[in-house]
Amino acid sequence: MRSFITGGRGFIGAQLALELARNGEKVVLLNRPGSELPSFLKEEGNIECREGDILDQESLNKAAQGCDRVFHLAALAKPWSKKKSDFYDVNVTGTLNVLEAAKKSNIKTVVVTSSAGTFGPQQGYNLVHEAKPQHRPFFTEYERTKDLSVRKALEQYGEHMKMVVVSPTRVFGPGALSVSNAVTKLIIQYTLGKFKFLPGNGHSMGNYAFIDDVVQGHIAAAEKGVHGENYILGGPNLTYRAFFDAVGEVTGKKHNMFTVPVFIIVGASYLLKWAADVTGVPPKITPGFAKKYVHDWGIDLSKARKHLGYTVTPIHDAVKRTLDYAKKEGLL
Repeated sequence: MRSFITGGRGFIGAQLALELARNGEKVVLLNRPGSELPSFLKEEGNIECREGDILDQESLNKAAQGCDRVFHLAALAKPWSKKKSDFYDVNVTGTLNVLEAAKKSNIKTVVVTSSAGTFGPQQGYNLVHEAKPQHRPFFTEYERTKDLSVRKALEQYGEHMKMVVVSPTRVFGPGALSVSNAVTKLIIQYTLGKFKFLPGNGHSMGNYAFIDDVVQGHIAAAEKGVHGENYILGGPNLTYRAFFDAVGEVTGKKHNMFTVPVFIIVGASYLLKWAADVTGVPPKITPGFAKKYVHDWGIDLSKARKHLGYTVTPIHDAVKRTLDYAKKEGLL
């Protein structure tokens, strides 16, 4: 078995590549020309690097040759881009290009990584699940284009290959501290006593997925997933307060947390976005992301558990393993 991975330099993609390679599978990573792979990936014997870009169809076609399945994780996941069209180009056009390359190479199984944010927040006390339609406008251009990419992918390529979609929630754990691993940054900052703020009253619900669970969910989706289905990959549902309480219980260092009214966060986000639009310097937060803080994002994982055999690492174990990694890397 030879797996082709796009986005292999990212948080989830890199850990997926390592897991597959360490299990004896051959892995091909798509790497943009001029980009350097992290040493821990280059040193893994079962990982091969091939140059290419998801916006360059010819390079994609060459890179995908000889592979048996595709894990498509490459995406523009940043909260802001000076060119709004970048989100469509990367997340929609890029996805369709990958599927075209898979079709040309006669690859029959593709797993596309989306986002649980595309399902929107809870409605009342009902947990979010895959059958729930989006009931409000998307908060971000990232979510809008990820949702659109999935729909276009199934419409245009669903008859040519088995296509399964996975939608992770807030992922954290050992790995690169990228935009996709922001929760781990908060865990480290809280442990160091440098993060003490809670949005609103701190009781908004979120879902926190450990990276190892998400990686296993991707592999299970390729092997057991039903064609055309979308599976949310998550973890425990926790309020902000409960999440940081868990971190404090693991470290033995509980810090007093200060609440910040959401209207202040949203107001500041508009100023930051205005400054970003003028200067081109990315903002720390955008209005779309800020407005998400007033909603609950609890998840029902029944579908992934039933179809994929998906399991969840207990929060204290997941936090401990994350902190152990941070200490090993000199981050604590």
